[in-house]
Amino acid sequence: MLNIIKKITPWWFKISIKLILSRFPIPYIFWSKINLFRHGQMDNSRYAFDVFTNHIQQNNRSISGMTILEIGPGDSLSSGVIAFYYGAKSILINPTKLIFDPIKNFNNLKIFLEKKEFEIKDSPKDLEDLCETHNIDYFFEGLKSLKEIPSNSVDIIFSNAVLEHIFKDEFEETINELKRIMKKDGFMSHQVDFKDHLEGSLNNLRFSNLVWESYLFRNSGFYTNRIRFYEMVSIFENKGFEVQILDLKKWDILPLNLKKISKQFRELKHDDLLTSGAKLKVKFSE
Repeated sequence: MLNIIKKITPWWFKISIKLILSRFPIPYIFWSKINLFRHGQMDNSRYAFDVFTNHIQQNNRSISGMTILEIGPGDSLSSGVIAFYYGAKSILINPTKLIFDPIKNFNNLKIFLEKKEFEIKDSPKDLEDLCETHNIDYFFEGLKSLKEIPSNSVDIIFSNAVLEHIFKDEFEETINELKRIMKKDGFMSHQVDFKDHLEGSLNNLRFSNLVWESYLFRNSGFYTNRIRFYEMVSIFENKGFEVQILDLKKWDILPLNLKKISKQFRELKHDDLLTSGAKLKVKFSE
């Protein structure tokens, strides 16, 4: 029922209600249970496993002994647990310390992985025990945490519908840090969603930078940085990376009348505005 309501609720009402509700001192765990302000679906075992394997399968050799970093693991440490049973160390970085039930999540994932014939350890006692026994480093201060990771220490970096949520004024600095920590023979895999996170359209492009980048809009649960596809690829290339486009999704026609889009975006290539999503493999240029 809630999903149906969300689908039929207009974008402007979603913004209005989130602007209001995000000001209330209500814990995140409550919002996540009703699927509002929710940070992805990585606490769903099958989804987490599919996301993880989808990003690392580009690597044609075993990941045993490697270090894998996920940007934005959401409400679980599923990627870290899965990486451990493939023989890898993991680093998971969130922008804040999200509230979740790590033991319940582990137990659900344990059942799922055992069906895939992995031999799983006994359930950990708490979050600290989970990280220690599964070779997971969990950080929750976003860009600040990235700066604490040693240079040239990570083999694979991945994110799933996360890059678009990094604050625009922190995006290039974040890419600089990823470049610093990634090994020269490593790679990044990023699934990027260029749609608004309101209606799956381009309603986020209606607003001027002054409004959209305001503190209120940036901190109300619907923010995306509005960096479009070609600009994002250009940023990576200007940092010395080679970008391979593994998947590109486009609308057949613009989902929003061009006249309703803020002037700063109307001058973009039509093809750029039509891009709704992409999977990017990023490695150092030879």
